[in-house]
Amino acid sequence: MKVFIKRVILFSIMCFFLFAICLQVYDPFVGDDFSGNINRALFYKNDKIPELPDIIHKQYNNIGEFGEDYSDTIKRKKIFFVGSSTTQSFYLDFKDSWIGRLELDKQYWANNAGIDGASINTMANAINKYLKSFHPDYIIVLLNPFNYRQNNDKTEELADKIKLYSSIIKPYIRICYQQYQKIFKSKIMIGHQKAEWPKLERNVSKTDALKAQAGYDQKKYFDNLDEMTAAIKKTGAIPIYISDAVPFGDYTENNMDIGMIKGSIEEDYTFRDFNKRLDEYCKSKNVKFVSGYSMPKSISYYYDYSHFNYKGSTEFAKFIKKDLLDCLKSN
Repeated sequence: MKVFIKRVILFSIMCFFLFAICLQVYDPFVGDDFSGNINRALFYKNDKIPELPDIIHKQYNNIGEFGEDYSDTIKRKKIFFVGSSTTQSFYLDFKDSWIGRLELDKQYWANNAGIDGASINTMANAINKYLKSFHPDYIIVLLNPFNYRQNNDKTEELADKIKLYSSIIKPYIRICYQQYQKIFKSKIMIGHQKAEWPKLERNVSKTDALKAQAGYDQKKYFDNLDEMTAAIKKTGAIPIYISDAVPFGDYTENNMDIGMIKGSIEEDYTFRDFNKRLDEYCKSKNVKFVSGYSMPKSISYYYDYSHFNYKGSTEFAKFIKKDLLDCLKSN
């Protein structure tokens, strides 16, 4: 009996490692945030941001995203908007987000596939493993200078390369946690805070700030972007890149000198440098580009220090709509 048990255990271990090896060669699993959210409803309690509803209801559609349900019978051109939290616009209804306020739904089928905190690697993974199965015509990506993975934790990087972990174990843990929240916590506190601009630390002068340099790894960023561009084109979709706006900069609003806020000029310089380099990159790769960064600045467009409120969503959509439609119509 003991010999039989030992053989069963040995056989199970061998099968486990064989499966792990096969998964490294071919990974059929999704391994992203979408599939676990299909037709899911979430309710978030908001007691931090007065301009948003007290209870925020988020309804995922039949493919685990925000927007119109997917169907094989759709005849309109299909668009996925990809990006991180500013794309996801998690605390606004789809119709109130900048994507919804573009009002493309009559001409195009549009879905919001943004993932909070996503790096370019995460976006490329979602495109490769999930979005491509819906045969998109366009993939539009909102990008900022910090979408590349900045974490230098070698252990995490190595773990993510193991498909058994990144495609099965990690997503399963995430889905279990989400189900725990759904069953045991009917209301979840949101993490973003209302911006308190007057309380931010001030510079003594702007002299040093005006010597700012771009605060991101340019080579690493655009090497990663090359991989995502290739992933988008591999699906047969046309990529369109939009640079993100930022509330920081050297200007005055409500009798407050935003340029005197510590880090404000430096942050704006980084976004401005990124906007320029992304434009140059798109020209060199024959990718359509929309300069969202160029939107006139106002702290009134944001509920915190980077995410659009209702007014900001409307203004951003209004600002980029013509250039975006020109990009869509030119293909």
